[in-house]
Amino acid sequence: MNRSKFLFANKSVQFCGFGVSASGVRAGNFTPNIALAADKFRTLLSPKYEFVWTLEHQSSFQTVKQALSTTPLLTHFDPALPTVLQTDASRLKGVGYALQQQQGEKWRVIQCGSRFLSDAEARYAVLELELVTAVWAMPSKEKTEQFTYKAIWRKSMDHAIPDALSLAPVDDPSPADLVAEDDVTHYIRSCVFARALEVSSQPRGYLRGPLIDDLRKVAAEDDTYQKLYDAVALRFPMVRKTVPPALWDFLEIRDNISIDEGLLLHGARIVIPAAARRNVLYRLHDSHRGIEATKRRACQTVWWPDITSDILNTVQSWQASSTDSTWPSFTSFTDGDARTHTVRSFAPEWQDAADECDGHHLTLKQKSEQYYNRSARSLPPSLRVGAAVCIQDHVSKRWDKVGTVVGVGRHRDYHVKLFSGRLC
Repeated sequence: MNRSKFLFANKSVQFCGFGVSASGVRAGNFTPNIALAADKFRTLLSPKYEFVWTLEHQSSFQTVKQALSTTPLLTHFDPALPTVLQTDASRLKGVGYALQQQQGEKWRVIQCGSRFLSDAEARYAVLELELVTAVWAMPSKEKTEQFTYKAIWRKSMDHAIPDALSLAPVDDPSPADLVAEDDVTHYIRSCVFARALEVSSQPRGYLRGPLIDDLRKVAAEDDTYQKLYDAVALRFPMVRKTVPPALWDFLEIRDNISIDEGLLLHGARIVIPAAARRNVLYRLHDSHRGIEATKRRACQTVWWPDITSDILNTVQSWQASSTDSTWPSFTSFTDGDARTHTVRSFAPEWQDAADECDGHHLTLKQKSEQYYNRSARSLPPSLRVGAAVCIQDHVSKRWDKVGTVVGVGRHRDYHVKLFSGRLC
């Protein structure tokens, strides 16, 4: 690390062209004041009116000058504050967005961006472009799908930042934006949309089934679970001191918890109440999977604090208790040549099952060999390793390739090396 570039305990630092401080990040020159103040100059640019510079024009000029010369402050995001995502699309230029939050009586910019349209997007209808902009401005779908949105139309004067960004975009479409235009992606999206319509037509609370109903009953009787449910429903406290100690384990995931009729979801995983966790652990391990397989299964369905440790203890305790006489044991010994061998011994019921499986496997192998020998021919003795051969193309039937035999395969075939170095 360069000592001259290292800063410690400073109130503000310069990083990649941005000024970062406790108040926020300074960058860019986007402010609604510019559009509002510059509106006074429109009459001067029209040939219908005489060019007359008044005190009102001078005041607007000073306002625009001040706005352009003052770098606005991009503040830090606060999940507890009202949030607005403004988007706008220009069919001839590009798309732009601005994420804002209300801090006090003012709306402050958190993040903004813009990009040009792709070739396919340039042929979209305006309504489709507006929707593309909203989707592009929210890349983390898994974190935003739990919210309910309300779309509001605003005139250009109240929509100055995304309007200006869409008319003067700065970034090109990313590879992900271009991939989204191919036929496969459109087909997948249509399938997902059809499924979404099917789910949206169902009654509220899409988690159904007897097991889910039992979980809802257990959750309703769990005091800690109900405190967490109320905290999520009423807005989770941001300061640790104001959070009950029983909910401290949920602080790190508080922004990713949603509600579904009495149950809590961590992303797509159900948050399991304490009284039901032992039963869920047994169900996760019902087929006697290993530790990693059980954890993968849990990652798709359920969650609670320290679930990884509980899975580890459950699997290890089961492995320790499964050393009865019916389980196969392994014995290692060393022969006279200092080679180590491992012998597996079974109980009688296991041995009978193993013999039956071996016999079934041998029968299948013999049938497979008989079926293969029906059409396979023996290799000619005159063709040996090192011989030059011609190869026929199976489509054109032309003998257009020349190679050298370098080996004999297991299934009565030859391995031929072409002059290009390729083996076939």
